[in-house]
Amino acid sequence: MTAAGNEQDSNDDEDLHQVARAEVARISAIAGLPVPGVIVVPALGPGSPAANARFRTPRGVPTIKVTETAVRELPADALEFLLAHELGHYANDAWWTRRARLYGLGIGLGAIMFFGGLIMAATADISGFGPTPAAGWVTMGIGAIITVRGFFGFFAFNRAEEIRADLFSAHQQGQSAGAESLFAAWDDDKPEKHRSRLGRRLCLLGRTHPYRATRLAAIRAELATDDPQDTRRTR
Repeated sequence: MTAAGNEQDSNDDEDLHQVARAEVARISAIAGLPVPGVIVVPALGPGSPAANARFRTPRGVPTIKVTETAVRELPADALEFLLAHELGHYANDAWWTRRARLYGLGIGLGAIMFFGGLIMAATADISGFGPTPAAGWVTMGIGAIITVRGFFGFFAFNRAEEIRADLFSAHQQGQSAGAESLFAAWDDDKPEKHRSRLGRRLCLLGRTHPYRATRLAAIRAELATDDPQDTRRTR
């Protein structure tokens, strides 16, 4: 690649960063939030839509990573919804972190009980004293239940957080058009599999994100109950 080509790519990257940072700063000002860091990246990882963003706090620094495809190709209202959604996670980060740690402690406790019970059951006949094998199996069963419920609870907690961030974003826009535009772009890139009603419910147990149709329905229902004067924004 020529030096001129490298310079052009560098200018394009800087333009993308400026667009993303300006949009995040504008939405943050409207929402009354400190402006987080913004990084434009080629992709977020396997399985993620090409036009996507993600909020994280690496080393305690609030940061939104947004893909180049999102900044380049998404319609303005879809990009706004996407970035505002991540700012919704930012606004709720402290509470989410505390809850996530509690779920982690519960899952860890269940795992300790499970493996402790397994050891108890396996060694009871060998040692000849202490807990009986039945006590070990019971402890292992309780631990398994706590662990599984902990995982499913954490997944459900994450799904609820995604809906909450969606509503935060929708309130910033005052309409559902941005969400509709974003989800349509995702459907073109990474369509969700069509399953039976039972299949969808079973698969939902292991998902950290609700189905897009569910998210859109929640946004529309929320906006339908609002006073239009409360959700209308001035630019």
